[in-house]
Amino acid sequence: MVLGLLCEQFIRKLGMEKFMICLQYGTNRLLTASPDKKTGLLIENLCLGLLNGQDIADVRINPPKDQAFLLGLALLDLFLGFPTNASAEIFNQSTGASISPVLQAIYFNQFRDKIRTAGQAALTSATGNKWDAATDAICRILGVN
Repeated sequence: MVLGLLCEQFIRKLGMEKFMICLQYGTNRLLTASPDKKTGLLIENLCLGLLNGQDIADVRINPPKDQAFLLGLALLDLFLGFPTNASAEIFNQSTGASISPVLQAIYFNQFRDKIRTAGQAALTSATGNKWDAATDAICRILGVN
């Protein structure tokens, strides 16, 4: 269910075309992975597919204009309930330790606290669809329109 909600919000914010581009990123890797790794690889594809060919190792030095590439991780965190003791270990347990440590480090070291604060505030104050409100708040932090 978490994966379905994550994909629905990703498509709502970035559109079906970007979602399909991300799905096609590393398709062979995703198709040949063991079942316990597929969820993490799908989420990683949602991240890496938005880097427009930029190597993940270069992102720390030369970050993209917006941080849309972190939306998959932020949505996973949202739908896991923003656990207070969250660390890369939470993602590893949820996804079979298949998400890049570099991606996780960027998310947890630079964005996680702001995203968690904004997402939780939106969840508690939303008058309409709280998931849409939380996703919108997350996207504002990441610079995604």
